[in-house]
Amino acid sequence: RRWTALAGDPLVLKQGTLGAVFRDPSITFYGGYFHLAYTTELCVGLERPGFDCHWEQRSAHAPPARFGYARSVDLVTWENVRPVAVELPNACNVWAPDWVLLDAAETAALGGGPLAVVFSSVVASPCPPNFGPGVGAAISRPYVTTMHGLDAARWTAPRLLFDFGESSIDAHIMRSTDGGVHAVQLEMAQVAYMDEGAPYRFRPDLAD
Repeated sequence: RRWTALAGDPLVLKQGTLGAVFRDPSITFYGGYFHLAYTTELCVGLERPGFDCHWEQRSAHAPPARFGYARSVDLVTWENVRPVAVELPNACNVWAPDWVLLDAAETAALGGGPLAVVFSSVVASPCPPNFGPGVGAAISRPYVTTMHGLDAARWTAPRLLFDFGESSIDAHIMRSTDGGVHAVQLEMAQVAYMDEGAPYRFRPDLAD
């Protein structure tokens, strides 16, 4: 297939528009808009790059757990750039927000609208000093929140998507033509899947 660069490529939000970093962007098209979600901080409340979290530097006025949002009609001009606060007590990070378009039954079950975001968070108190060797027993789990309307002003409280008992990051939910397979990347290069109505199970053979 042939790819054509848009005018002004590469297209990014201006540095400092929102948050310390711009990572893990996810884009979906719905309701006449391209919706963008992305990671804004590596450590909640610390507007600085780096995976070492100096929690003693976090002030009382630090931003809450959050991810970034923006929308566009043409992928060139972006509007409604705003933080999405995540109501998740003791969240230490909010990483890799990824869009999911829900069907009618899922929308009714979760509340909000058909646009949902799955993100990964370590929830701990105190938070670990970093998310590498210093993370200890704290593990990252996937959560889901849904957006009311199309302007990202209101979101449902996040719900735990599942808990394998081991760290799970970069969750991505896919649908297949043979029963709705849901998949997620685990931190140890494994993949889990779920047939509709069945529990998640490991599928190492899907990791490649």
